[in-house]
Amino acid sequence: MKTTPKTPFLTLILLSFLFLFSCRSSTDEPENTDPLIGNWKLKVVTANGQSQDVSNVDCWKDTTLNVDKSTAKFHLSFSNGNGGGCQVSDEQYQWSNNSGAYYYTENGQQKNLPVKLLDNNQTLQLTLAANDGTVIFSFRK
Repeated sequence: MKTTPKTPFLTLILLSFLFLFSCRSSTDEPENTDPLIGNWKLKVVTANGQSQDVSNVDCWKDTTLNVDKSTAKFHLSFSNGNGGGCQVSDEQYQWSNNSGAYYYTENGQQKNLPVKLLDNNQTLQLTLAANDGTVIFSFRK
């Protein structure tokens, strides 16, 4: 079979079309990510049944929870109470999702991560034990 100069060109075009249509971009289908992943800003603190919007309160407004696919970083900032600046605490944990239940690892042990996702996964509530009971931190993405 004799080939003409057009044959390689047509073959190249056909292969190009096959390649273009067989490859999908990463935007074709959304990546299956956990709703916990994201950058969360503190909005409300609830203690002893009293809730307060702290999204614009000095020190508190700097509190964040940043979660990637394996690590949760909690940056807590609150007033010293003596009128002298902010007290800051930073914690970092490895986390996992096991059938919808969240866990974190501390000292090699897996523990329940006390979070709830609300408002179509746009609000995250983190419940922590405190001296006077519990404190609920409500974050928004």
